[in-house]
Amino acid sequence: MIIWQLSMRICLSLDLLTGELAQALSKILFTNKLIVFDTKIVRAIIYQNQLAEPQIVSVNDKTAYFQLYSDDYVILLKMKRDTDIPKAHHFSFSSL
Repeated sequence: MIIWQLSMRICLSLDLLTGELAQALSKILFTNKLIVFDTKIVRAIIYQNQLAEPQIVSVNDKTAYFQLYSDDYVILLKMKRDTDIPKAHHFSFSSL
């Protein structure tokens, strides 16, 4: 017996796309997960040309979430005593 698995697609018409829904979807579409490899890192600062101010996010259990709007960005990691992390420390991130 062959079991066919159907995938469902949800199509939104422009009538259904409200400002509130667009804002909620943008949070999901542009959110990235940052994983750091050092437990001393407590904060990440993300600079992007599209934003007037940098995003400052807390790192909890070596993980942080932030919005990324283009490929033009800089991520600065901070330790507990507000010192910058040398480039030798590594991190990874991926979109949700």
